[in-house]
Amino acid sequence: MGYFLLFLLAFLVSFASGSDLLGTQCFNTGANYSASIPTVEGMLLSQIAKHGGYATASSGGGSSAVYGLLQCRGDVSLNDCISCGKDAANLLRTQCSNQADARVWYDFCFLRYDTENFFGKSDSGAVILYWNVNTVTDTAMFERKLKGVMDSVRGQALKPNSGGLGRDK
Repeated sequence: MGYFLLFLLAFLVSFASGSDLLGTQCFNTGANYSASIPTVEGMLLSQIAKHGGYATASSGGGSSAVYGLLQCRGDVSLNDCISCGKDAANLLRTQCSNQADARVWYDFCFLRYDTENFFGKSDSGAVILYWNVNTVTDTAMFERKLKGVMDSVRGQALKPNSGGLGRDK
């Protein structure tokens, strides 16, 4: 019953935010959950508006140090970004309640916290993969269309005021 309630809560949080939940990852690093995590979450939410949808923060020292990152897509409004960040923080508090290293991906935002300083470091250990089970029968045509879409997206992303994003179908 507890798992059902947790799933229901995650669904409601995702539905309420207007942003789709893509995934969460909680890692048992052996470190205890830090009391500094709520402080970092608050700092991230207060800084996100100042930094164009991207914020980092840290709090505590020694074994209670926590590092956090909140980033939103460039085409997401500030209000939706903040709302998504709040939803992400709430979800991690429930799904990763005793973990010192946690991540949540929504369609609009990404939140991560960890007791290790990950700022400026590449992270290839946490990924979400979506498989396409359809088979392409004409690979040459597919590659031409894909190139056209990618060229269009790249062109849009390079335009001023695009937020670095482009779209196409």
